[in-house]
Amino acid sequence: MAETDQATQGVTWEVGDKNGKCWVRFSTAGAQPLTITIDPQAAFEMGELLARAAHQARFGAPPANADASYLADQIRRRTTEDSRKFLVRRIEIMLNSLRENRTWTNVRLAQKLVETVMAKVT
Repeated sequence: MAETDQATQGVTWEVGDKNGKCWVRFSTAGAQPLTITIDPQAAFEMGELLARAAHQARFGAPPANADASYLADQIRRRTTEDSRKFLVRRIEIMLNSLRENRTWTNVRLAQKLVETVMAKVT
């Protein structure tokens, strides 16, 4: 039986962990929720496979890296982007507040900015 878009969109899911195991719960109107407990390593592998399938569906081609690092690479990219956005905003705020103090030299201002960035990235 072919699935319709409406049936696919009608399913919601949750993911969590409890007592050293991962779980995923699927719910839809008119049916009891289905909860599946998964070993942590199997859950990680499932996440990797799901991420690869999502990449294929979105871009029409498999990911470039054939090893098991696709998910780690995606997490690293997302974390890097989140950190970049945080640091840009933080430095923007610092520049606005530190410009008020005209006694700070460019070297002192640069040192303060670098210290802030290094504290975030290390």
